[in-house]
Amino acid sequence: MSVGLGATKPYYTLTLLMIGAFVVLPFFLLAFYNHPSFDDYQFALRDLKYSFWETQVAVYNNWSGRFFATAVSRINPLIYHSLAAYKALSAALLAIMLATLFFTVKTVYKDYCSKSELGAMCLLFISMYLVQMPDIAQGLYWFSSYAAYQFANILTLLLCICLYYLLHDNRKQLKLIYGALAAILGVAVIGLNEMSMVGTVMLLAFILYTTWRKGSPTRFYLLILLLIYVVAGLTVALAPGNYARMHTQANPSNLVISLAGALGFTLMAFYKWGSILAVASIVYTLMWGIPIAKDKGKNGVFDADYRAALCCYIVSVAGMYFVFSWATGARAGTRVENVIYFYFILGWFYVLQLILNKYFSDKSVKIDALGQFIMIPSVFALVLSVIHINSNVTTAYLDLIAGNARTFDEELTKRYSYISGSSSDTCVVPALTVLPKSLYIWHMLPKSEVEEMGVNGSFATYWGKENIRINGLLPAPKDNVELLKEIGKRVQIKITK
Repeated sequence: MSVGLGATKPYYTLTLLMIGAFVVLPFFLLAFYNHPSFDDYQFALRDLKYSFWETQVAVYNNWSGRFFATAVSRINPLIYHSLAAYKALSAALLAIMLATLFFTVKTVYKDYCSKSELGAMCLLFISMYLVQMPDIAQGLYWFSSYAAYQFANILTLLLCICLYYLLHDNRKQLKLIYGALAAILGVAVIGLNEMSMVGTVMLLAFILYTTWRKGSPTRFYLLILLLIYVVAGLTVALAPGNYARMHTQANPSNLVISLAGALGFTLMAFYKWGSILAVASIVYTLMWGIPIAKDKGKNGVFDADYRAALCCYIVSVAGMYFVFSWATGARAGTRVENVIYFYFILGWFYVLQLILNKYFSDKSVKIDALGQFIMIPSVFALVLSVIHINSNVTTAYLDLIAGNARTFDEELTKRYSYISGSSSDTCVVPALTVLPKSLYIWHMLPKSEVEEMGVNGSFATYWGKENIRINGLLPAPKDNVELLKEIGKRVQIKITK
């Protein structure tokens, strides 16, 4: 049975654009209430003290093989003593991620969709990412985290664009240029974190497999790229610092635990992330998936074996969980899962399109009532997933509407002013009264396990003090139901006055 949307498709496109704008807006606004914490200060002190190469050698030998992550840390705004730049960088990160995703979508889908549809598809993808991103605070607002993880996601999208043109442009000089860019971007991604390393190598292996089956001459370029990526991966994996750090972990290098964990967490990923993506998949299928399946010949991107793609997809997700478990003996933290979820979404929709190509390419697509019957509740379910009480979007809006983000910003700004103006080597500062979940990077941990906004040795040294202490109790971040009740009480008081 075939379905279609017909003349109503532009209205659904507009609806998706509006939903996407609603999702993205609060995260831009929150960026301007953002503040540095923990490792931001430690890395800033390190990079202020040592040269670029001294830092590279020390980190590689004693802590981590992530050579490009170490390099990227040099753009930490705290090095230049600019809190304004720290906030602006968070907003820029989201803008760049959105722009890069749009150009990736445009590159792949330009033969099938109008510009407005490309925008709607891009916002659908980014909405799915932001709505249930494992950790918004660490993924978008903490420099020490997003510099290694979210930045890798952005470079991965740029890599996909380069690989597309490498495959589709037959001019030799441009092939060499795209191949060189793909080499640079791939090495950079591999040098940012091990999860992206697994995803990048698996992506290229899948493309190489597909082109080799077709006998494409581009396969030799891809083979060289794969060798470069393997060398870069070994450079990361064999770093002495990795093994020095592994000795500090509870149970690293345990093959049984790592394999079992990779399998278990991969299955859990489908359980915890799959329901919302299933709804988005219905919307995608009706809007674009089935029509593209009819015209898949326009674009070689979707001329691939869905079984091979599905295999690479699952192995990639499992491999990302495996490398973290192997290195630490523990489950992947939320900032690590930000990367895994990114690949999970992109791979999900790509495999979906290949499956649609397989089963709908020879069927006629007619406009009928069934398409509307399925589409309307699917869009409604999509909206409900966005405004769900515990979604990241709801949390972001509540942090803004309740004034928690503003209070958080004002209190920390006063704290810095007091510390910088104090002539004493020891400062006592009042505890923050609010910890907005969207911005406070350790909101998921018990209070006993963290220090409020990184008021520790590195923080004190950065401000030129011997010691900085908190006066007062650390507040617990409030859940969304509590915040909603508080907002309701405030509104009620204002109305009754």
